[in-house]
Amino acid sequence: MSTRSCIRTLMPVLAVIILFSDAGAGAAEIKTKPQLPVRIAIEPVQKALKPQGIKPGDIVELRITASTMKDADEVRIDAELQDGAELVSGATSWRGKAAKGAPNELVLGVRAPAGGTGTVKATVRVFRGGKQIMKKETRYFLGGEPSGPGRIPAGAVIKKDAKGRDIVEY
Repeated sequence: MSTRSCIRTLMPVLAVIILFSDAGAGAAEIKTKPQLPVRIAIEPVQKALKPQGIKPGDIVELRITASTMKDADEVRIDAELQDGAELVSGATSWRGKAAKGAPNELVLGVRAPAGGTGTVKATVRVFRGGKQIMKKETRYFLGGEPSGPGRIPAGAVIKKDAKGRDIVEY
C-alpha cells in the first residue's frame, strides 16, 4: 500500500475524530465578552486616620473614588450606610459619564454608631448602551473590622460570580 492511499484512507477517520472531539466543541462554547476594568475605593479624607482609631459617635469624612479604564456612557456610584452608621453630610449617589482613568468622587460625612462597628458599602456600576456591563463593590468599617466568622479582610472587594453569588477578591 502506498503512502498516498494510506493518507486517503486515514483522512476521513481523522476528520470524524476532530469533529466529535471535546477540543473542537470546547472552543465553540466560549461566548464571554471581556469586561470593562473598573476601580473603586473608600478612604478617609484625613490621611492619617485609621479605621481602628474611629470611636463611637465620631464623625468621619470619607471619599469614595471610582474610575474606569475606558470611556463609559454612564457610571453610577452608590453608597449605603449599614450597621448603625449615619449620614451627616454629602450625597449617597453620583451618576454621569466617565472618561478613561478620570476619578469620579463622592465625599460623605458619616457618624460612627454608638455601639459596634458601622459599615459604608460603595458600589460602582458601569453602563454602555443602557446595559450594565460591570459592577464592583467595596466596604469601609468604622471602628475597625468586625471579628469572627465571615469577616471581610482589609482591601478585599466583593464581586459577583457567574451565578450571581457574592465572592471576595483579595
